[in-house]
Amino acid sequence: MSEAIDRLPIIKVWNQILVPLQGQITDAVAERLLELDMAGVQTSLTLEEAFASLGIGRLNKETTKSFAELLAGAGSAG
Repeated sequence: MSEAIDRLPIIKVWNQILVPLQGQITDAVAERLLELDMAGVQTSLTLEEAFASLGIGRLNKETTKSFAELLAGAGSAG
């Protein structure tokens, strides 16, 4: 049980910490996780939801084109 908690991957994204829980989370593991102060902790069911909560989303074609134009302009600037 404690080995499952000790082996959690911790990913830092800017000033946020992501801790993906993989596989089946048993009652014992969930209870152990809740021993930590979970006040103010935001959870997400998927990685996409976690990224969205950080303001990170999929680029659309319009955004990609604008970014490409910006890069092209930067390359031609003297």
